[in-house]
Amino acid sequence: WDGTRWNSQAFRNQAVVLASLLLGPLIVVNGYFKQFFGRARPRDTEAYGGSMDFTLPGEIVGQCASNCSFVSGEASVGGWFLCCGLLFPPKYRNRAYIALFVIGSIMALLRVTFGAHFLSDVLLGYMVPIIICALLATMIELFQKPAQSTNG
Repeated sequence: WDGTRWNSQAFRNQAVVLASLLLGPLIVVNGYFKQFFGRARPRDTEAYGGSMDFTLPGEIVGQCASNCSFVSGEASVGGWFLCCGLLFPPKYRNRAYIALFVIGSIMALLRVTFGAHFLSDVLLGYMVPIIICALLATMIELFQKPAQSTNG
């Protein structure tokens, strides 16, 4: 409670990674985008033998009642894997980022391969947790810097 934990870079990194999981894949992607936009999955569109119309990414259509295509939840978890690179010691971080990128990208691209998502759904889903993680890390580091004195 005295703030000593918060002064630890490792603790702040852990907080950012956990918060980006909660905010990215869980709240923003699955709680908002997938429920609100109603975009049909590729395999459900007429072009792939389904009965629904193709719609552009970000277009609010309501063709799908739940667990819709825009954006990809699995791809957002794949993108979140990159955030986990912060948990590695700095000397191993570059190698960790490469491995996490490969794993997350394969996971995301499999969704396109199986007809569950359009490429746009996967790319946007992948980016959501990365952007949230970067914003959180930036905000936390800004608040960590000591206040500058205005008394010249």
